[in-house]
Amino acid sequence: MCVITIKRIQSLKYIVLNLWKSLLKYPIIIAFIIMTAVIISLSTLIDGFLSDNNLLSLLNLISFLGIAALGQSIVLVSGGIDLSVNSIYTFAGVVCAVAIQLLGLPVPIAVALGLIASVFFGLINGIIISRLKLSPFITTIGMLGIIRGCTNAITMNFPILYLPIEFRSLSQGYIGIFPFSLAVLLFFIIIISVLMHSTIIGKWIFAIGGNEWTVKISGINTDNVKMLVYVLSGSIAGIAGMLDASRIGFASPAAESGFELGTVAAAAVGSIGISSGLVSVMGTMIGTTFIGALRNSLSLLNIASCWQQIIIGIVTIYTIALANKRKADNNLFQ
Repeated sequence: MCVITIKRIQSLKYIVLNLWKSLLKYPIIIAFIIMTAVIISLSTLIDGFLSDNNLLSLLNLISFLGIAALGQSIVLVSGGIDLSVNSIYTFAGVVCAVAIQLLGLPVPIAVALGLIASVFFGLINGIIISRLKLSPFITTIGMLGIIRGCTNAITMNFPILYLPIEFRSLSQGYIGIFPFSLAVLLFFIIIISVLMHSTIIGKWIFAIGGNEWTVKISGINTDNVKMLVYVLSGSIAGIAGMLDASRIGFASPAAESGFELGTVAAAAVGSIGISSGLVSVMGTMIGTTFIGALRNSLSLLNIASCWQQIIIGIVTIYTIALANKRKADNNLFQ
């Protein structure tokens, strides 16, 4: 009887190990399982997590974070990183608000100015990284300070309040059954999926993330591709920032502190490695949902913002460490 039991245990252990090895081939499935378990746990442990108001707040958070994370994922797959996302996100909302409230410009022109500012700073990032050959980390962390200083100079450290209903209605309206912010997120999911997986530009970005030197000697202008990557990241972050300003009805120079960590963590979940040239839009959305649910639950628990940033930072480091370990394991068995 004892021998039969031991054999059954060994057989069960063999099945579990094989199942785990199979799942390791599809890290997105593991991420989805973890995300689902976390959300179920949060809904059980935290009162009000599943309330209508909180779910709407969570949906908005996921939408804005997801839009910016998609732009960040393009940068990550190219082998870079963009730490100026938060500053561009905030600056675009401030430029748009100043154009509307202080200059009296129509909403479409104000939005265009915010987008132009986002593209400009993304282009500056791209030029410095590709032409001057500075590292993405140093460049974008320096631009983070520059853009934040520009934002404070424009606003004099005061928020721009009482934005008109025409601007606020941008993110508070609906397109069919979808809230506008969610519709914009779905739009970018489709566009970036097509860009990364069905165009020659996407193939170049993947290739640069894998081995930039090989791509360069094959005759592709890698500098221009990298500039495009940072322009896309900046412009997408700016659009998310303007939508967020529209949602809350004002633009603050202190908005979304630590936002760039959330975008990196969310995008890293969808990446096999931080510079591996492999990315998944679906994985990025799973990471966005996970980070959004975590931030939302910390707010519901009245955790101080400083501790929230610490927790998000720990999650970011751990996520990237797992992603790089996955990359090392892949290279080991290739």
